[in-house]
Amino acid sequence: MQDQDQHTGKDQKKALSRKALWRMFAFFLVAFGGWSLVMLGKPYGVAHIREYSGGLGLVDTTINYTVGQVYQLMDQLGQAGRAAYGRFVLLDLVYIVIYMIFLGVGLNLFMRELGLSGSRIYAWRMLPVYAGMADFGEELSLLAILGNYPDRLDGVVEFMNLFTLAKLALFSLSVLILAVLVIRWLMLRVFTNRKAASSG
Repeated sequence: MQDQDQHTGKDQKKALSRKALWRMFAFFLVAFGGWSLVMLGKPYGVAHIREYSGGLGLVDTTINYTVGQVYQLMDQLGQAGRAAYGRFVLLDLVYIVIYMIFLGVGLNLFMRELGLSGSRIYAWRMLPVYAGMADFGEELSLLAILGNYPDRLDGVVEFMNLFTLAKLALFSLSVLILAVLVIRWLMLRVFTNRKAASSG
């Protein structure tokens, strides 16, 4: 009887944990979507910075940039553009936290839903954390470059490029894995529902 009570208690905790994950996922899905719009549009996002950049790509979205490219962008932005870029970076720090939680919770949730919590790939749920750490490194480097302009920090730029490459790779991989898991989960739901309907 005592073993049965303990088993029931564990099931209840599991159900509560599952419900909490779903709620967190839903909340941060909305937060991620909303903050993405802020980061892309005006008056603080990429669209606003591009008004100063003269068509030059921003550090955050450029793959394998050079020291020369970064300082060409700094020159092109001008004082007002660099100030706007600094504000953008501060907003991006919030965005990093949001996507780390959103992707991390999402990977955790759907791996559990698919019964993968005991497998080796369950460790992949940490990929968004590593992406976020690389992104923090990129943004802190960028703040240092903006703060010290017109003095050049060539070594910082080279490290920042590595952070950007790591961020883009890990973020893209996290999104890809989450998309595959969601599609797999949806397919199983459809198959289960069809099977239940046909047997009923």
